[in-house]
Amino acid sequence: MNIQQCRYVIAIAEYGSFREAAKQLYVAQSSLSSSIKELENELAIEIFNRSQRGVELTEDGAEFLEHANKILSQIEIIEGRYQKNSEPLKRFSVSSQHYDFASEAFSKIVSKNTKGYGEYRFFETNTLKVLEDVKNFESEIGILYLSEANQKVIKQYMKDFRLEFTRLGDFHPHVFLGIHHPLAQKKNISIEDLEEFPLIRFSQEGNSSDHFSEDILEPNEKTVIIYASDRGTVVNFLTNTNSYLLGSGILRSFVKDKLVVLP
Repeated sequence: MNIQQCRYVIAIAEYGSFREAAKQLYVAQSSLSSSIKELENELAIEIFNRSQRGVELTEDGAEFLEHANKILSQIEIIEGRYQKNSEPLKRFSVSSQHYDFASEAFSKIVSKNTKGYGEYRFFETNTLKVLEDVKNFESEIGILYLSEANQKVIKQYMKDFRLEFTRLGDFHPHVFLGIHHPLAQKKNISIEDLEEFPLIRFSQEGNSSDHFSEDILEPNEKTVIIYASDRGTVVNFLTNTNSYLLGSGILRSFVKDKLVVLP
């Protein structure tokens, strides 16, 4: 196996066919096919299912693709650090759970340091990916919360990944509601108040463990749950339904006139 074969697999998965991948990579399709076949034989797995409609990753192929992306990410870091005849690209990257304050803080850093780095990246993603991004050097910093319920599991992951946790501060549970929600005029919310309303949760993309949930409190078994992957979708749900979101209570973005936050 070599680095070029990893690049080939990534390209084929991205473009959906050997033909288009070969075109984008400026290589002969026959050479590309032969290289992938050699890789599959060497690893004794089938990476792609081939059909007239194109190609699809097999289960083994999807796992291989994940590792290939990590390998190439590390190579890019090494090349950027040691490549001669060029200034290394300085990059600052942060991965975070879905927090309004995190992206605001990051934007302030960018505005004050436009000449400090050549590239800035902010990844708003699920809990496990935050940990993996820092582990794999895709981000310098990861932002997530620890509670009595989740800290045992997450700290074990941190130990396994050789990561360190630095406490930024403490916060108490708050409820995010649309301004027209039936509970929006209350001064504070009880658990009983929320029982008849659906809860919005950020999806964890295949990891169903409650230890990776971003909820501050756990819902009961009768709660209707709506899953979303990004904050934009969550805001739409909150403004157009009687759903609610549990979080830190910090709201700084332009949508604050559409939402209320109650303890």
